[in-house]
Amino acid sequence: MMGVTRARALALVGAACLLGPACSSGRVDDAGPSPSQVSTTTAPPSTDAPAPAGGTAPAGGTAPASPGPSATSATSETTIYLLKGETLVKASRRVPKVATIGREAVEALLAGPSRTEARAGLGTAIPEGTRLGGLVIDRGTATVDLSRTFESGGGTLGMTLRLAQVTCTLDQFDSVTGVRFALAGKLISVFSGEGIVLDRPVTCSSYGEHLGVSAKPGEPALSARSCPNPPDESCPRPANGPQLTASPTAAEPGQEIEVSVSRFRPGTAVVVDLRSQHSNDIFDLFVLGTDDAGVGRQRFLVPGQVPPGDYVLIATSEDRKETASARVVIRRSSACAPDQQPTC
Repeated sequence: MMGVTRARALALVGAACLLGPACSSGRVDDAGPSPSQVSTTTAPPSTDAPAPAGGTAPAGGTAPASPGPSATSATSETTIYLLKGETLVKASRRVPKVATIGREAVEALLAGPSRTEARAGLGTAIPEGTRLGGLVIDRGTATVDLSRTFESGGGTLGMTLRLAQVTCTLDQFDSVTGVRFALAGKLISVFSGEGIVLDRPVTCSSYGEHLGVSAKPGEPALSARSCPNPPDESCPRPANGPQLTASPTAAEPGQEIEVSVSRFRPGTAVVVDLRSQHSNDIFDLFVLGTDDAGVGRQRFLVPGQVPPGDYVLIATSEDRKETASARVVIRRSSACAPDQQPTC
């Protein structure tokens, strides 16, 4: 199993094709018409200027009003997802009535909360200066291309919330069944240094623990409901869900690292991979099983063919419903001459 999986590499190359001009067959350029109904939101429709990133209005002064549409311009109401603490909430936006309403919705989201919304305590986890490079829908999967600023700053929670905001904003459209992310034109499978796995499309319900309202009109709220103990597959993963630790967190090829997983479902087979943070290299390592307490532990030798760099150890249950990750650094082998790295 060790080494880059050819099938995975081919899958990643194929997925990246979504953003390339040579793969335009069957694509839809944007999200199409807005849903016919928009759920009631906790924030009123906003027409004032966006507040600065972070959801707070500047101290003193008045922000210049953003130019509105002309009296003859048709507009449409759409929804964006902002934050109230760690909870996603809906906010209405008036955008130009165009075929590319999905792009307009994302642009409105990136502009952040209005001054009125900021005063009401709404904010955003999306860094100021994030730009939309493109939006393509292919067979229901929306691939949104954002600037590198999108992954700057913030810990795991902040990274998760900003992903959720974009995902839920796009998932409102009937033409979207899942969302994938690209940064600066490159499709990603692991997001940021926090090692958040994004190797397949996500939906608004993927972030159920942060939803305070329905994901789509008519759907029940995914939060504030009881789950069985232990949680079953119908419940969103808690914030203190599956975990992975590595010891040591830095090693060189041929040295040993111990991986420990916890809070997985008891008796679950867990697949452990090593993924580069700077390329699409994926190294299959091993499969371990969890005990009656959902805990598992195994040691492995860092493969000799792993180049030095920053990596993420990722543990995923076989049904792919549970995952955890930890960052590790692979150093150059002290036993190899520079011209023999990394495979001596």
